[in-house]
Amino acid sequence: MALIANFLKRAGAASPRILSASSGFLKSGNCVSELKASSSLLFGSTRLGVLQLTPIAARFKSAQPEASFDEYVSNESNKMFCMQCEQTTSARGCTTVGVCGKTPETSALQDLLVHSVKGLGSWAYTARRTVGYSDPEIDHFVNQAMFSTLTNVNFDEARFPEYLVACHGHQERLKAKIAEMGGPAHRGDAELWSTVPNPVDWNIMEAVNNDACVTNFMDLGTQVGVAQRFKVKK
Repeated sequence: MALIANFLKRAGAASPRILSASSGFLKSGNCVSELKASSSLLFGSTRLGVLQLTPIAARFKSAQPEASFDEYVSNESNKMFCMQCEQTTSARGCTTVGVCGKTPETSALQDLLVHSVKGLGSWAYTARRTVGYSDPEIDHFVNQAMFSTLTNVNFDEARFPEYLVACHGHQERLKAKIAEMGGPAHRGDAELWSTVPNPVDWNIMEAVNNDACVTNFMDLGTQVGVAQRFKVKK
Protein backbone atom coordinates (compact mmCIF):
# COMPACT_ATOMS: atom_id res chain seq x y z
CA MET A 1 0.00 0.00 0.00
CA ALA A 2 2.85 2.40 0.84
CA LEU A 3 4.46 1.76 -2.56
CA ILE A 4 1.18 2.46 -4.38
CA ALA A 5 0.65 5.60 -2.33
CA ASN A 6 4.14 6.86 -3.11
CA PHE A 7 3.67 6.14 -6.83
CA LEU A 8 0.36 8.00 -6.97
CA LYS A 9 1.82 10.96 -5.12
CA ARG A 10 4.70 11.17 -7.59
CA ALA A 11 2.28 10.92 -10.50
CA GLY A 12 0.09 13.57 -8.92
CA ALA A 13 2.99 16.00 -8.72
CA ALA A 14 3.04 16.03 -12.51
CA SER A 15 -0.72 16.16 -12.95
CA PRO A 16 -3.25 17.86 -10.64
CA ARG A 17 -5.99 15.71 -12.18
CA ILE A 18 -4.21 12.50 -11.21
CA LEU A 19 -3.49 13.83 -7.71
CA SER A 20 -7.17 14.53 -7.20
CA ALA A 21 -8.08 10.96 -8.10
CA SER A 22 -5.24 9.47 -6.08
CA SER A 23 -6.12 11.43 -2.95
CA GLY A 24 -9.52 9.74 -2.85
CA PHE A 25 -7.80 6.38 -3.17
CA LEU A 26 -5.35 7.10 -0.36
CA LYS A 27 -8.00 8.34 2.05
CA SER A 28 -10.56 5.63 1.45
CA GLY A 29 -8.25 2.63 1.64
CA ASN A 30 -10.52 0.86 -0.86
CA CYS A 31 -7.87 -0.65 -3.12
CA VAL A 32 -10.07 -2.12 -5.82
CA SER A 33 -12.75 0.49 -6.41
CA GLU A 34 -10.51 3.54 -6.06
CA LEU A 35 -7.58 2.13 -7.99
CA LYS A 36 -9.95 1.50 -10.90
CA ALA A 37 -10.64 5.22 -11.06
CA SER A 38 -6.99 6.18 -10.59
CA SER A 39 -5.69 3.69 -13.11
CA SER A 40 -8.01 5.05 -15.78
CA LEU A 41 -6.16 8.35 -15.45
CA LEU A 42 -2.70 6.87 -15.08
CA PHE A 43 -2.91 4.29 -17.83
CA GLY A 44 -5.98 5.25 -19.86
CA SER A 45 -7.84 2.07 -18.85
CA THR A 46 -9.27 0.44 -15.75
CA ARG A 47 -8.12 -3.00 -16.97
CA LEU A 48 -4.75 -2.95 -15.24
CA GLY A 49 -6.26 -2.18 -11.86
CA VAL A 50 -8.90 -4.87 -12.22
CA LEU A 51 -6.45 -7.58 -13.28
CA GLN A 52 -3.98 -6.86 -10.51
CA LEU A 53 -6.25 -6.48 -7.52
CA THR A 54 -9.50 -8.36 -8.02
CA PRO A 55 -9.76 -12.09 -7.24
CA ILE A 56 -9.09 -14.52 -10.11
CA ALA A 57 -12.66 -15.84 -10.24
CA ALA A 58 -14.01 -12.28 -10.45
CA ARG A 59 -11.57 -11.47 -13.21
CA PHE A 60 -12.81 -14.40 -15.29
CA LYS A 61 -16.41 -13.45 -14.64
CA SER A 62 -15.80 -9.91 -15.85
CA ALA A 63 -14.07 -11.22 -18.98
CA GLN A 64 -17.02 -13.44 -19.94
CA PRO A 65 -20.05 -12.96 -17.66
CA GLU A 66 -22.12 -15.67 -19.34
CA ALA A 67 -19.66 -18.44 -18.40
CA SER A 68 -18.98 -19.16 -14.74
CA PHE A 69 -15.46 -19.85 -13.56
CA ASP A 70 -16.37 -23.43 -12.63
CA GLU A 71 -17.90 -24.09 -16.06
CA TYR A 72 -14.92 -22.66 -17.90
CA VAL A 73 -12.37 -24.62 -15.87
CA SER A 74 -14.33 -27.88 -15.96
CA ASN A 75 -15.09 -27.93 -19.69
CA GLU A 76 -14.49 -31.50 -20.85
CA SER A 77 -12.97 -30.31 -24.12
CA ASN A 78 -10.09 -28.57 -22.31
CA LYS A 79 -6.71 -30.16 -22.94
CA MET A 80 -5.12 -28.18 -20.11
CA PHE A 81 -5.88 -25.31 -17.79
CA CYS A 82 -3.19 -22.77 -17.00
CA MET A 83 -3.92 -19.38 -15.44
CA GLN A 84 -0.39 -18.69 -14.27
CA CYS A 85 0.28 -15.40 -16.06
CA GLU A 86 -1.55 -12.23 -17.07
CA GLN A 87 -1.39 -13.16 -20.76
CA THR A 88 -3.83 -16.08 -20.56
CA THR A 89 -6.40 -16.50 -23.31
CA SER A 90 -9.28 -14.02 -22.89
CA ALA A 91 -7.81 -13.18 -19.46
CA ARG A 92 -9.28 -16.44 -18.16
CA GLY A 93 -6.92 -19.33 -18.76
CA CYS A 94 -5.28 -21.31 -21.55
CA THR A 95 -7.08 -24.55 -22.32
CA THR A 96 -5.57 -25.87 -25.58
CA VAL A 97 -2.02 -24.57 -25.62
CA GLY A 98 -0.48 -21.69 -23.71
CA VAL A 99 -0.12 -18.31 -25.40
CA CYS A 100 3.49 -18.66 -24.25
CA GLY A 101 3.86 -21.94 -26.13
CA LYS A 102 3.35 -24.24 -23.14
CA THR A 103 1.90 -27.61 -24.17
CA PRO A 104 -0.73 -29.59 -22.24
CA GLU A 105 1.98 -32.13 -21.46
CA THR A 106 4.28 -29.53 -19.90
CA SER A 107 1.36 -28.02 -18.03
CA ALA A 108 0.52 -31.40 -16.45
CA LEU A 109 4.13 -31.96 -15.42
CA GLN A 110 4.33 -28.51 -13.85
CA ASP A 111 1.06 -29.07 -11.98
CA LEU A 112 2.45 -32.33 -10.61
CA LEU A 113 5.71 -30.73 -9.52
CA VAL A 114 3.92 -27.91 -7.70
CA HIS A 115 1.66 -30.45 -6.02
CA SER A 116 4.65 -32.56 -4.97
CA VAL A 117 6.52 -29.55 -3.59
CA LYS A 118 3.49 -28.81 -1.42
CA GLY A 119 4.02 -32.18 0.24
CA LEU A 120 7.75 -31.57 0.66
CA GLY A 121 7.08 -28.13 2.09
CA SER A 122 4.68 -29.58 4.63
CA TRP A 123 7.33 -32.04 5.80
CA ALA A 124 9.98 -29.31 5.94
CA TYR A 125 7.70 -27.15 8.08
CA THR A 126 6.96 -30.10 10.37
CA ALA A 127 10.67 -30.81 10.75
CA ARG A 128 11.38 -27.25 11.83
CA ARG A 129 8.38 -26.99 14.12
CA THR A 130 8.63 -30.34 15.89
CA VAL A 131 12.33 -31.22 16.06
CA GLY A 132 14.06 -27.99 15.06
CA TYR A 133 15.60 -29.49 11.94
CA SER A 134 16.15 -27.69 8.65
CA ASP A 135 18.06 -28.66 5.53
CA PRO A 136 19.54 -25.91 3.29
CA GLU A 137 19.72 -28.36 0.39
CA ILE A 138 15.98 -28.89 0.53
CA ASP A 139 15.34 -25.16 0.85
CA HIS A 140 17.40 -24.59 -2.29
CA PHE A 141 15.63 -27.39 -4.14
CA VAL A 142 12.19 -25.95 -3.39
CA ASN A 143 13.22 -22.59 -4.87
CA GLN A 144 14.72 -24.29 -7.92
CA ALA A 145 11.73 -26.55 -8.50
CA MET A 146 9.17 -23.77 -8.20
CA PHE A 147 11.20 -21.50 -10.48
CA SER A 148 11.16 -24.20 -13.15
CA THR A 149 7.36 -23.91 -13.37
CA LEU A 150 7.27 -20.20 -14.18
CA THR A 151 6.13 -19.06 -17.61
CA ASN A 152 8.84 -19.38 -20.28
CA VAL A 153 11.45 -20.63 -17.79
CA ASN A 154 11.57 -24.36 -18.47
CA PHE A 155 9.46 -26.08 -21.11
CA ASP A 156 11.82 -29.06 -21.38
CA GLU A 157 9.52 -31.95 -20.51
CA ALA A 158 12.42 -34.35 -19.99
CA ARG A 159 13.70 -32.36 -17.00
CA PHE A 160 10.56 -32.64 -14.89
CA PRO A 161 10.96 -36.33 -14.00
CA GLU A 162 14.35 -35.37 -12.55
CA TYR A 163 12.74 -32.75 -10.32
CA LEU A 164 9.94 -35.11 -9.31
CA VAL A 165 12.28 -37.96 -8.39
CA ALA A 166 14.47 -35.53 -6.44
CA CYS A 167 11.43 -34.14 -4.63
CA HIS A 168 10.42 -37.66 -3.62
CA GLY A 169 13.94 -38.37 -2.36
CA HIS A 170 14.02 -35.22 -0.25
CA GLN A 171 10.62 -35.98 1.24
CA GLU A 172 11.56 -39.53 2.19
CA ARG A 173 14.79 -38.28 3.75
CA LEU A 174 12.89 -35.71 5.82
CA LYS A 175 10.46 -38.36 7.02
CA ALA A 176 13.34 -40.54 8.19
CA LYS A 177 15.11 -37.63 9.87
CA ILE A 178 12.03 -36.59 11.82
CA ALA A 179 11.49 -40.16 12.99
CA GLU A 180 15.17 -40.47 13.95
CA MET A 181 14.91 -37.31 16.06
CA GLY A 182 11.78 -38.55 17.81
CA GLY A 183 9.33 -36.39 15.93
CA PRO A 184 5.67 -37.29 15.37
CA ALA A 185 4.16 -39.03 12.37
CA HIS A 186 2.80 -36.54 9.87
CA ARG A 187 0.07 -37.18 7.34
CA GLY A 188 -1.14 -33.69 6.53
CA ASP A 189 -4.64 -32.32 6.69
CA ALA A 190 -6.92 -35.12 5.46
CA GLU A 191 -9.77 -32.70 4.75
CA LEU A 192 -7.52 -30.39 2.74
CA TRP A 193 -6.47 -33.23 0.45
CA SER A 194 -9.78 -35.07 0.33
CA THR A 195 -10.37 -34.42 -3.39
CA VAL A 196 -6.89 -35.02 -4.84
CA PRO A 197 -3.96 -37.34 -4.02
CA ASN A 198 -2.39 -36.28 -0.71
CA PRO A 199 1.17 -35.08 -1.48
CA VAL A 200 2.08 -35.27 2.22
CA ASP A 201 1.19 -38.93 2.61
CA TRP A 202 1.85 -40.41 -0.81
CA ASN A 203 4.76 -42.16 -2.48
CA ILE A 204 4.90 -40.68 -5.94
CA MET A 205 7.18 -43.45 -7.19
CA GLU A 206 4.65 -46.08 -6.19
CA ALA A 207 1.97 -44.01 -7.92
CA VAL A 208 3.85 -44.41 -11.22
CA ASN A 209 4.83 -48.03 -10.49
CA ASN A 210 8.47 -46.99 -10.01
CA ASP A 211 8.67 -46.07 -13.69
CA ALA A 212 9.80 -42.45 -13.70
CA CYS A 213 9.04 -41.73 -17.35
CA VAL A 214 7.54 -38.54 -18.71
CA THR A 215 4.30 -40.23 -19.81
CA ASN A 216 3.56 -41.70 -16.39
CA PHE A 217 4.15 -38.41 -14.65
CA MET A 218 2.00 -36.59 -17.21
CA ASP A 219 -0.91 -38.93 -16.49
CA LEU A 220 -0.52 -38.38 -12.77
CA GLY A 221 -0.29 -34.62 -13.30
CA THR A 222 -3.78 -34.52 -14.81
CA GLN A 223 -5.14 -35.67 -11.44
CA VAL A 224 -3.82 -32.74 -9.42
CA GLY A 225 -4.21 -29.62 -11.55
CA VAL A 226 -6.68 -26.76 -11.12
CA ALA A 227 -9.16 -28.28 -13.58
CA GLN A 228 -9.25 -31.61 -11.79
CA ARG A 229 -9.78 -29.98 -8.39
CA PHE A 230 -12.76 -28.05 -9.72
CA LYS A 231 -14.27 -31.13 -11.37
CA VAL A 232 -14.06 -33.08 -8.13
CA LYS A 233 -15.44 -30.14 -6.17
CA LYS A 234 -18.55 -30.06 -8.36
